[in-house]
Amino acid sequence: PWLPVKPDICFYENGHGGSGVKDASNMQNWTSMIPVDKTAFREKICRLLSENMKSIVYGMPTHLTRLDAEYDYFFKTWSMHPAVTWEAQTATGEKYLTEPCCAHTGAGDLFAYRIDKLLQEQPELFGIYFDVMHVKNCDNPLHGCGGIDSFGKKYSTSGALNLREYCLRVYKLANKYGRIFLVHAHNAFFPFVHDLSNGWNPGEEMFTAVHDNPEWAYLEAIAPEAWQSAWNCNLRGVEIRLMSQLERVPQCLGWGKNQAESLRMRSFENALHALAPSVLYDFQVTTFATEPPGHPIFKYWKIRKDIGLAKAKFHGYWYSDAVASRSANVKASWYEWEHPAPYRRLIGVVNTGRETQKAGLLIDWHKLGLPEEPGSLKELWQDKLFNPKEISEIEIPGHNFLLLGIE
Repeated sequence: PWLPVKPDICFYENGHGGSGVKDASNMQNWTSMIPVDKTAFREKICRLLSENMKSIVYGMPTHLTRLDAEYDYFFKTWSMHPAVTWEAQTATGEKYLTEPCCAHTGAGDLFAYRIDKLLQEQPELFGIYFDVMHVKNCDNPLHGCGGIDSFGKKYSTSGALNLREYCLRVYKLANKYGRIFLVHAHNAFFPFVHDLSNGWNPGEEMFTAVHDNPEWAYLEAIAPEAWQSAWNCNLRGVEIRLMSQLERVPQCLGWGKNQAESLRMRSFENALHALAPSVLYDFQVTTFATEPPGHPIFKYWKIRKDIGLAKAKFHGYWYSDAVASRSANVKASWYEWEHPAPYRRLIGVVNTGRETQKAGLLIDWHKLGLPEEPGSLKELWQDKLFNPKEISEIEIPGHNFLLLGIE
């Protein structure tokens, strides 16, 4: 059930509880939210915490399995029709389904109780992560959904408001205990449902694009207008955490870690290309728990944390002209802090083209809110000082970036 988290930075998934794995420190089944053994569960959380990792429990919003005692008594009444089910297996290889229930039924009460109890009994647990939290329609009349209209036509009921109330309920529980609540529903963001959380986790929709074009997909398959809107945390009203597919594609397709296709896709250079949009459009990037030591994402997380980037105010290149470039494909967004921080400003420069280009920066220092041109800027990735003229001459490889700190 573990989703270890780098403190205050990001999370990565490390297995689904109850899906082929079951021991005393695991969950009773894939979505149960009930540890097999509370003491063993807590010991594992504490051990991970001592290794500088925080743990998040994986689950699905109101999904029952036949392994749950409540299934035999209530599932027929609570179940969602039509249903999208997910197959899992026990430690002995016996297969079972996770099946969705409408959130306004007793299933909502049941899982809210389980989550409350889990967070209360496990103070070191960092939070909850819900997968497949899609807004669906239901036509199960046994709990008041769907029916026959005045014209004799069958209709179904949207689950949006029900899921919203449940989402708010879990969000309140997370806040009550000082934890976080993260949600995922592929790319099907629903504004007044999914923004009632601490983080929206898209990215799986890039699977095919990354498979077909691992080197350049992230700045080519998604248009700038999409990054500026669908991936804009200020418009979404919730933090956005990109689930990068460079590690997920090889694992899902069964490629060995040392297989040629896997090594090419999982190269550190491709990883830098996947990070570049987050510099330009202000969102976070997660791991898939298969990244090796020295992977660029760990360095990126550390830089973000060290400078307190999550607390900075963002200015996108598409609405701020404080920083421009002579090079056609080079774009620059910038950040400022309203509280003490290591830097007054940070400029994120990205070469959105494939060919290497000079930074060619044109900076209006007054529009950056600075009284004069600084004597130097620090490029954080290289950890080097440059004067403003030198910065403009730096060559940036395709889909790479600069992080320029101004003290």
